[in-house]
Amino acid sequence: MLSAKILEAAKTIRQFLPNLLEGQASEFDQQLAALINRHLAGEPLGNQITSLLASNPETRKWMRDFLSIDSGQTRGGVFNPLPGLPNIDAPRYICPEKDYIWHHIDSSDPIPRCPTHNFSLVRDES
Repeated sequence: MLSAKILEAAKTIRQFLPNLLEGQASEFDQQLAALINRHLAGEPLGNQITSLLASNPETRKWMRDFLSIDSGQTRGGVFNPLPGLPNIDAPRYICPEKDYIWHHIDSSDPIPRCPTHNFSLVRDES
């Protein structure tokens, strides 16, 4: 079974894959998005999602850092940076299909569309 925090991390890491994986980001993101969507549709794919995220040293380290943050619950509507980074409040946006989370860290960045569904992202007010 996939924990809610690991699923949250899997959705969140997608925003950071271009910086983490450079030339491999697109293929990795497509694989991850497919697994997340199949999992959300009811297939028990927690082990495959975890294995994919652990398959690369950069994503494995990012996941370890993300999971070490003690949020007390799912991350809610505000971005909490990884350890060692300055604390900033960044609104969180989600795909209506719930497979992608994007944090608006730099206010000059336009809010992107979901890379999987091409839907407008919706601000998470939770």
